[in-house]
Amino acid sequence: MKSLKIIALLSLLVLTGASCFNANDSDSGVIMNEMDYFNTYVEELNLADAKLETLHSNYEDSVPLEVKAEDEITFDTANKTEATTQLEAMKTILLGTSMKISATEKQNTIEGLLQDYIAKYEAYVTKYDEVGQYYANQTYKTDAAKAVEFETQIQEAYSSFQTAEDAIFTQLETYQSTSVDKASLSSEDPLERLNATIDYLTTDSENLYNAYMDDWDVVSEPATVRENYQTLLDHKEQTFSSLEEMDFSEANTQSVKQYFDENYKIALENFVTDFNTLLTDYDAGKVTSETIADYDSSIQTDYESIIDSHNEVITLTNEAVLNE
Repeated sequence: MKSLKIIALLSLLVLTGASCFNANDSDSGVIMNEMDYFNTYVEELNLADAKLETLHSNYEDSVPLEVKAEDEITFDTANKTEATTQLEAMKTILLGTSMKISATEKQNTIEGLLQDYIAKYEAYVTKYDEVGQYYANQTYKTDAAKAVEFETQIQEAYSSFQTAEDAIFTQLETYQSTSVDKASLSSEDPLERLNATIDYLTTDSENLYNAYMDDWDVVSEPATVRENYQTLLDHKEQTFSSLEEMDFSEANTQSVKQYFDENYKIALENFVTDFNTLLTDYDAGKVTSETIADYDSSIQTDYESIIDSHNEVITLTNEAVLNE
């Protein structure tokens, strides 16, 4: 069951592991650590995704479902420049000579998916501009019927972009998950253990969220949701308890741990509560096609918070490591 559109920024990936790689390093002979490579992709794709999502939201907010000649429609195409600028910045970094890893098969796969992502991104922006001019020039007042055609075209362009986006994010997620060192969960370094913890728990959260979005049915709740919920619950208790053993008193670790406690932990606890409520209410026969949207909303909001706070923990960790 999918009643909510998955926003690109949240859809798919989170940063995993602290990285000190400088993507602007022009030395073509440098071979990157795989996790640095994947993280750089995630960072740049997230920025580009946010800009395109803004474009599509602007279209849907500006254009009514049924366009009439007497409508007064304001359509600002200025934000198209921000999207194209961000895309070009992304291309400069991700297609630069410094983006190399020793696993050439992985690199070739990701670069192939990136090319498709770029093509679909650019195709959407081109269609957005065409549709924007139609409304900005008020052509709809003399040819309102064209609006139906444009609606179909822009939604198809957006859907094609989302397919390309999902493909590259899914592949990156697969590669990232195989690169995460679970041994770090028992590391004696507090920041390393903390980052391994959020890698571990966010992966569990992703698995639960995806099972819900892909498989949930109001009539028949799939076992995968309940199983993934229990996995997250068990791992949360284990890893949170493990972190309590660590000393975060040093200045460079205090701010990271404080943010983790005040943001990531709370977001994760809320997410767990969402699913506890959903499954409890499902067992009580309270989850129906009329009420499911309320559960969707809470789950989506708290999942977004997990992703945002996860990435901020990584940012703070990078700053702490660089300032040592």
